[in-house]
Amino acid sequence: MTPELQELYDKLTDKRKRFVDLWTGDATETAKLVPFASPNVQGPRLLDNVGICRLIKAKRDAEVKPNVMSRIERQEFWSNVARGNEKQDAVIGKGEDAVIAKVPPAMKDRLKAAELLAKSEGDFIERREISGPGGKPVHLRSITEQEAANYYQEIISD
Repeated sequence: MTPELQELYDKLTDKRKRFVDLWTGDATETAKLVPFASPNVQGPRLLDNVGICRLIKAKRDAEVKPNVMSRIERQEFWSNVARGNEKQDAVIGKGEDAVIAKVPPAMKDRLKAAELLAKSEGDFIERREISGPGGKPVHLRSITEQEAANYYQEIISD
């Protein structure tokens, strides 16, 4: 938690601190756990407090992020799979002669890893051309804020 968020947390009442610490994903349920006298009212009301929302988000991020691969970790993993360095268990043989051995990924899996890696690095550029009626160029013109507002009203009224 950043020093700013820690200071914000330290200024909370004990019940509000418990609300942040016990956050379940449901305001009323969490308010019941604290416990607040009127959890149906106080729980949702606490979510109107920007500081409490920021603290809940920071707590959730701290719990989730260690379990999620970073971009670099994904790219390293895809590289290892594409090179065949990652091994997976495979059953070799049949019946009583079957053994489990570590084998490199199948070629289709290695190719998919190479493709995902290339996409993450921006190696593939998807180009799209937009043209007007009959393949003619699209002519653009500047519009005023009022014209934009009028077009917007037309769109949302349909």
